[in-house]
Amino acid sequence: MSSVPVITIIEHEEDVDARRLVSALDDLGASIQLVRPWNGEDVSSALPPDGSDLPAPDAIVVLGGRMSAYDDERAPWLPDVRTLLVRCMNEGVRTLGICLGHQLIARAAGGSVACSDPQFHEMGIVPVEWEAPFESDAAVPMTPVASATGAAIMVPAVADQLSNAMDEGGPWIRLVDDLSRIPVVFADHNDAIDELPAQARVLARSERCIHAIAVGSHALGVQFHPEVDRAWVEQSLSTSGLSQDDANQILDDFDRHERDIVAGCRRLAQWLVSGL
Repeated sequence: MSSVPVITIIEHEEDVDARRLVSALDDLGASIQLVRPWNGEDVSSALPPDGSDLPAPDAIVVLGGRMSAYDDERAPWLPDVRTLLVRCMNEGVRTLGICLGHQLIARAAGGSVACSDPQFHEMGIVPVEWEAPFESDAAVPMTPVASATGAAIMVPAVADQLSNAMDEGGPWIRLVDDLSRIPVVFADHNDAIDELPAQARVLARSERCIHAIAVGSHALGVQFHPEVDRAWVEQSLSTSGLSQDDANQILDDFDRHERDIVAGCRRLAQWLVSGL
């Protein structure tokens, strides 16, 4: 890792940005590089070309968006994002996918996503249960997984990664232990993972859907939004079609639990910067 951690953030829409996550990363001394494919920027620039001597970023974040994980026509850069995610998983680059980014990790690794399914819809503060990672069924397939891009995923030294993750103080053990002390998250989605990739493990669930997955010891997807602030929530509610009473209730809930949202965001920022 360089003396100044470099975090690359991929933004799918102009008004769906990283908000508090940027502030948390700034507080940790990270340098942030934004890639905005919605504005014509090249997703592949997030990592150096194969064979290059240029350093990779310390971590990559793939944000949310209003499109689905299958909406390649609406967002023609999504195949490049999935290819990038395959590279990150194969090359051991720490990766955080948020909402759509979480679903794209699942797709890239060979899983599937249910789109616009009412049973998965969540909007507002949601309780989640964090699960101890890899305590059971720890063995994962050692054969490559065919990804949605057609590339094969063989997460490096999968058995070693899982062994390290199970060690006291391993990356997922520490992270899940810390996040499990935060009882709620903020969610805003209609789509959700309905089939896990073979090499993924569930780290958190709500009553309705999977809220966090890990692939190997470097890729983390979260269905919830750790990065949001009140203005982000207000903006999302303005186009939600909810009644004013329902919208006000969601804002009141957010205000009551904002400290938890901020704490989760800061913990994930620390993981991005240091892996701990």
